[in-house]
Amino acid sequence: MWVATRCPDPAATSLGEALRLTLSYADCETGARVSRIADGSLREVATALRGGRRIDGDPATGTLDCLTDRVCLLAEYELVGYVGSETVDLPLWASATQCRHATPTNPFADVDVAPCPPGDVCTCCRTIGKLDLGSDTQPGSESRIDPGVYTFTEGSTEYELDVYRTVDDVLGEGDVSETVGVAFRLRNRADPGGMAPRLCTVRVKGGPGVETYDRNDGTRADTAGLPGSDADGVVYAPDGHAVNYVLVCVCTTESDADCSGCSDPSLMQGSNGTPEESKGPSNPDGPETPGGSRGGPPDRGGPAAASPRGDQ
Repeated sequence: MWVATRCPDPAATSLGEALRLTLSYADCETGARVSRIADGSLREVATALRGGRRIDGDPATGTLDCLTDRVCLLAEYELVGYVGSETVDLPLWASATQCRHATPTNPFADVDVAPCPPGDVCTCCRTIGKLDLGSDTQPGSESRIDPGVYTFTEGSTEYELDVYRTVDDVLGEGDVSETVGVAFRLRNRADPGGMAPRLCTVRVKGGPGVETYDRNDGTRADTAGLPGSDADGVVYAPDGHAVNYVLVCVCTTESDADCSGCSDPSLMQGSNGTPEESKGPSNPDGPETPGGSRGGPPDRGGPAAASPRGDQ
């Protein structure tokens, strides 16, 4: 027996990315999960199953068995942080063939198995704001921040950062503790409970350099989804330096010609997080270190990403 699906329909929907699906074998008597078949966003599960997946007739054994009695599957879904009215379809097909005294043949073998396209197209990566740890808006000393909710010191007033974890270290002379890493999620300040745009790039300035973390297709509005962040979602300044500021850039659907780019808003004209001069990424404050999504700092690692816009 095989199961298969196809890409979410319609493909251009953020619901296909926000909805998490887990397909598992289940105990037919209790309904409890036995073992997992596939999990991830709706798009990721569709990509994993669209070429057909053979179902084990007896998940309790260590081998792939023919179906002798019955087998039960459990589909669980979770939708967190989504506000909208989209609809999306994901069919699940099943096909059974003769198993014993025959060579099992996948009935979905001729189906296109190319990865399903991401639902959120990131055509433009532009600056939304900058949080300066050296400003008077943060508690404590310069280059230190505590968990809490903060508005941008420069840029958009419609969104804010929910800093849910920090990493501090004692740097320099004396016993002054400074922040070397932060984890945060972007929140909709103008419409509490509403969706926030997806992160495309986060730049963390510290010392003479800047650490850059670029998105992949699984990145949402949280640093925990950025390649190169640690297991707690923390992004760090380069080389163990204290964080000077965090620059946040988000995905929009603006055309390439209209895209203002991911640059420091203090160096450009404009307001409300809509800089007007730079048309692409820039780094006026110092060299970028080979970390974050460009390979990860030596002690943290991180897979390489394609580009902030998702181009291959």
